[in-house]
Amino acid sequence: MNLENLLKKVQLSLNRKELRNALNYISEIRDKYPLNKRIDEFINSNKKKHIDQSKLFHEIINLQKEIRNNDFALKLLELIKLEPNNGYLYGLLGDYHGSILDFKKAKLYQEKAISLCPFEEVFYINLSKSLSGLKLYKQSLEALKLSKILKPKELETNLLIARAHIRLFNYKSAFKVYNELLLNYPNNLEISLEFCRHLLDIKETNNAIKILDQINSRQDDHNEIRILYGLVKLNQNNVKEAKGIFLDALRLEKNSSDIYTLIGLADEKLGNYFDAIKNHKKAINLDPNNFNAYKNLAVITSFYDKTEEAINYLKKSIEINPQFYEGIYYLGQLQLYSRSFELGWKNFESRWDCKDYHQKKINTKKTQLIELNKKITLFTWSEQGIGDQIMYGSMFSELSTHVGKLIVKLDKRLIPIFKDLHSDITFIGKEDKLFDDDFDHHLPFGSIGSLIRNHEIDFRRNKYPYISGDKNVTSKITKKYKKNGEILVGMSWSSSKAMLSQEKSIDLEKLLPILNFKNFNFIDLEYKDTAEERKLIFRNYGVKIHKEESINNFSDIIGLTSIIDACDFVITCSNVNAHICGALNKKTFLLLPFGRGRLWNWNKKNEKSFWYPSINILQNNNEESWDYPIKTLKERLKNE
Repeated sequence: MNLENLLKKVQLSLNRKELRNALNYISEIRDKYPLNKRIDEFINSNKKKHIDQSKLFHEIINLQKEIRNNDFALKLLELIKLEPNNGYLYGLLGDYHGSILDFKKAKLYQEKAISLCPFEEVFYINLSKSLSGLKLYKQSLEALKLSKILKPKELETNLLIARAHIRLFNYKSAFKVYNELLLNYPNNLEISLEFCRHLLDIKETNNAIKILDQINSRQDDHNEIRILYGLVKLNQNNVKEAKGIFLDALRLEKNSSDIYTLIGLADEKLGNYFDAIKNHKKAINLDPNNFNAYKNLAVITSFYDKTEEAINYLKKSIEINPQFYEGIYYLGQLQLYSRSFELGWKNFESRWDCKDYHQKKINTKKTQLIELNKKITLFTWSEQGIGDQIMYGSMFSELSTHVGKLIVKLDKRLIPIFKDLHSDITFIGKEDKLFDDDFDHHLPFGSIGSLIRNHEIDFRRNKYPYISGDKNVTSKITKKYKKNGEILVGMSWSSSKAMLSQEKSIDLEKLLPILNFKNFNFIDLEYKDTAEERKLIFRNYGVKIHKEESINNFSDIIGLTSIIDACDFVITCSNVNAHICGALNKKTFLLLPFGRGRLWNWNKKNEKSFWYPSINILQNNNEESWDYPIKTLKERLKNE
């Protein structure tokens, strides 16, 4: 179709009030005739025609300065009575409602403005902001794309599109836009710095370094660049070096609240908690609206089991920034930890809006279940590691009684341990396909609790054990390692969780006070190859830790479960084995770290977990050594 025909199609679509079709034809013209200016002339002509039709345009320009006044909306409504087809009046009314966070009304007025004046690109930008305020992020991005059709090279629009992709975690698409912007605006420092921050957020550290090196060669001692190099060092786990860079930056900006926050973050990672608290409080003194500092204070305060104080810090953080989803998510975790389940589950839903939450929602047109219904087929799906999947599995049985049919999608290694005790539930692996026609509603595992676990008493309905091993394997293990009636003790001392493995794991040698018990037979439950560790501990101390070589503890979860089932009790750190033990109702001593490695689900009351009554939680009281829980455990085991 030639240019003339396409322009006619645009006009015809407008006459029929088919706005989307008109914009699609404009987009086609831009693709086919990128150097032709006719379409820009057409757009500007239509905008000018709308403006020329108004007798109030100068009044509208002056009125924009009064948007914060209480009578602003009333004045606009009076003007709309005079010119009911003036898109700019509706646009301003939408902007006003957006400024007072009434995004529903803002959206309605902005859509009205677009229907009256479809060629004003600013209306689409403002509509996208309202849609974002309503958490309709995909629609927000679509509105920005429509604005870009009208002005393809507009810097603000393209920047907003990049940010919208970030908001949707579409990093590849976002970074493509940023790279295009850098080509078009190579000397725009702000774009480069913003791009680097996003790259560092998702640990694309090497790409961030390339951009930083380029802009650093053109800038003379720019402090923001220095700070970003510090964040590079944080990402590389060179925390001391990062802190040094932040301190250098602070010398140039002595009253920077943000820099104090970064120094506090480095101190936390170094385990200097008191210094971290001091620096975050200094950040807040300099800027009382530093919501990140409040959140970081909450994190460190929670290490000391000062949960209420931590919750208050988070509430202040969210009061400052109601869309601070990382803060809301952490608040949900602390509320669950403190057994405020109803509020906790509600705030826990904010995990989907957090950039640090790396799980993705499933791709479906079906809605998430919000009310139990015995007539529906429900599809519930895993979103985290297998430890969490086992924990949430405690609710499968009850959930199945509240729906017509339950389909559970989880790691395929777990299916054998669940299926025998849940014959009425359909289990499928994470790689198996399921179509929308196969179910009525869906529900992520982390949202099950909001429907059936809102009070502490609700957890008493859990039935244990709710997983099972292979009885034949369990019998074989029992015969092999308990020939003379010895006590068989399962041992697990490390965590494979990448971010917290160091904090949660225990050096095997530190467990010698336990391993020296003569009446115990110890068996290895570790995922990883521990041959060298076990050989060393035997050579140096004469302690034998058995390893069942016929079972791969990583891939053969039913085999691992069978070993645990044969044990008299288990000693473990915070890892998958702890969850298997709890689900089996196996007597277990959980050695829990102090500080960052303690997760929300390991709340204790009288040293017992509300998820797993058979688990005894022995929490460390400092980060320097594991002496306290190991000494406590040693005393307990004297009675075994």
